[in-house]
Order: sequence, then C-alpha cells, then structure tokens
Amino acid sequence: MNTKKDFMANKSILPKEVQSAIENRQLTLVDNVLYFTKALSNNTTCELVQDSDTKVAGITNVNSGKLEAGNYLLLSGVRLQTATVTATASQADLAAADFSTALHKQVANGELEITAAGKPILPRMSCRRFVTGTTAKWNNYFALDCPKLIVPQAPIRSNLYVFASTGGTVAARLELHGVMTVRA
Repeated sequence: MNTKKDFMANKSILPKEVQSAIENRQLTLVDNVLYFTKALSNNTTCELVQDSDTKVAGITNVNSGKLEAGNYLLLSGVRLQTATVTATASQADLAAADFSTALHKQVANGELEITAAGKPILPRMSCRRFVTGTTAKWNNYFALDCPKLIVPQAPIRSNLYVFASTGGTVAARLELHGVMTVRA
C-alpha cells in the first residue's frame, strides 16, 4: 500500500487550511511510527497509551497520548511486540529491551483495542493477528485494510488484555505506522 498516495487521495477529509498548506508546501508528508512502551507488571489489563506519557527516547515519542497541534496521521498498520524484562525494570531497561523476539504467549493469547478521539481504530480483537514469528520482515505487524485518520490533539488510547499475569517480567511495545503531516 502506498500510504502517501492514499493520504493525498483522501485529503478532502482534512480541514481546508491543511489541504492548502500541503498544496503550498508549508506542510509535508513523512512516513512515521508512533510508539509506546510499557511494562505489563502483574496486571491482566495494561493501558499502553496514557495521559501521563511524556516523550522519552525508547519509551514513547508522543506526549499525553495525543498528536501535536497541526499534525495528522493516516494510520496504515499496527505492530505489537514484547520483551522479557526484570520485574523492577526501569525506563532505561525498557528502552534497551530486545523486542525482536516472538510475541510472549500470554500476550499472544490476549486481546488489544485502540481508539482515537473515542472512536475505534482497532476494536477489541485477538492478539493472534500479530503472531507472525520472528522471520518475517515485519514481525508482529498487522496491516489495516482501511487506513484510519488520527487528528491533532485527539486522545489515542490502547488497552492490552492478557489472560493471566505475566509475573511482571514482560514489556509490550505498541507501534502505529503511517504517514503524518509536518511543517516543511
């Protein structure tokens, strides 16, 4: 899928001033990945995106779970990854964790949901869709059939539900892949 082409084909859903800024090259389109990393602790439900999130390299690149003012994201795919960490993992441990392994079995048997502005991006669905092994180019990646537009300042929320506690030794990373507008 050529998401930049898709973005331009659907730009009529953007506000007129954004359309004009793209045409006048004040805004440009860039491939982007938003990411959120959380330790699952001993919970069976984990909020992967929270209002209290602040940009920290390797942990998240989004403040407060919202796109910055003026940025729009056309979401084309979602990636869910896990890593084994210590029960007392610090932010530095989470940032350095190896997320290239197969999806942890408790997470693989769980469910994930993602919303933006209270509207479903991915309704609560099985995490089995993310089980692609570790040999695929994009392991644990799920491409959306219909790209979704996330508007600036819309709260992004995601919950991960696992069937049993992971003993506090698993971290999850949620990645939202797409094309975003940025100032030229």
